[in-house]
Amino acid sequence: MSKAYRFIQGIIVCIILLTCGYTTAFSETVPKAPLGSPEHPIQVGVINKPPFVIYQNNLLTGLVVDIFRAVAEKQHWNYNFVVLDQDIEAAINDVVAKRYDILIGPTIVTNERIKRINYGRPFFLSEIKLGFNTHSASLTDAFYNVLKTIPFAILMAILIGILIISNVIWIVERSKNPEIPESYLKGFFFSLWVFITHFLGGGLFYTPKSVAARAALMLWFIVVIIFTLIISSTYTAYLTAKIISANDPVRSVHDLAGKKLAYIKGEAYVKFINRVLAIPVAKPDLKSALDALKKEEVFGVVEDSLILSRAINEWNMENLDVSGFKFSNNEFAFIYPKDSSIRNVIDQDLVEMRYSGEMNELCKLYLADKYVNCEF
Repeated sequence: MSKAYRFIQGIIVCIILLTCGYTTAFSETVPKAPLGSPEHPIQVGVINKPPFVIYQNNLLTGLVVDIFRAVAEKQHWNYNFVVLDQDIEAAINDVVAKRYDILIGPTIVTNERIKRINYGRPFFLSEIKLGFNTHSASLTDAFYNVLKTIPFAILMAILIGILIISNVIWIVERSKNPEIPESYLKGFFFSLWVFITHFLGGGLFYTPKSVAARAALMLWFIVVIIFTLIISSTYTAYLTAKIISANDPVRSVHDLAGKKLAYIKGEAYVKFINRVLAIPVAKPDLKSALDALKKEEVFGVVEDSLILSRAINEWNMENLDVSGFKFSNNEFAFIYPKDSSIRNVIDQDLVEMRYSGEMNELCKLYLADKYVNCEF
């Protein structure tokens, strides 16, 4: 009985092995459906950031969406759009895991990311800037920022000139005018007072007795006139614009040290925040970052200037503005897995769209005056 049982068992095992081998061989002979076919549609991850991606009322549009649609139509591809949140790093991880065949949106090229994924041809030159709250900057800050624009050498020359003229007045006048104190410290400050009132009061408070003092004041008066003309022609328009326009609080990276700067979680912009010694504050999306800025919980929001400007206008955030200070220029490009079979095809079509003028029209449609930043 046991021999018969073993014999039957052996026959069953052989049948199973033969069946598995046949199935494997058959599957190897049947080619896999190409990417973009009805059986294997392209999975497109979409980062929702206007004006590059606009998702409203279940309608998906925007510059990068229309670019991909144009290519897919030309190649007769089948595809599925999957709208994602604004955590780009999480989306990139999904591309690495091949959950998506392509990731489209305003994604920047970085040295760290390119080790894990492939970038396509850049389509836009981004300007990374800072959104700020105009309430957080006072008129005093504006005036201080303006003073910082005047070269340090000029300020030192003015200070040295004041010291020299004050000493000249004290030295040549103390023997001829009993009003001037004999001691140096008191005499110096008296001479300084004479020097200042000579201009503020039209010279009515004190009249120098010596020719040397009069000559020194006359020479300085000529120097001041020349300096005033230079300042007027160079800085007056700038000063007026800055003081009246509620002041840009950032003139250099030093103004950002120790300040809280918000960014969207997963964005590579955190490296710029760390570089200027500021404090990074991660937010899930741009709306929450700008809300924190409006409440003055953070000093600024780091993002592409075009995206910032559009969001501020669209959400009517009247007290927010975009600083003229620029962290960096970066390129936006599509993201693919390392072994992507569609990257070169899309890149070739983008070049053709550039020379046909189709790309230029799309950029003008969505980017207005910023269409010149399209790298086509």
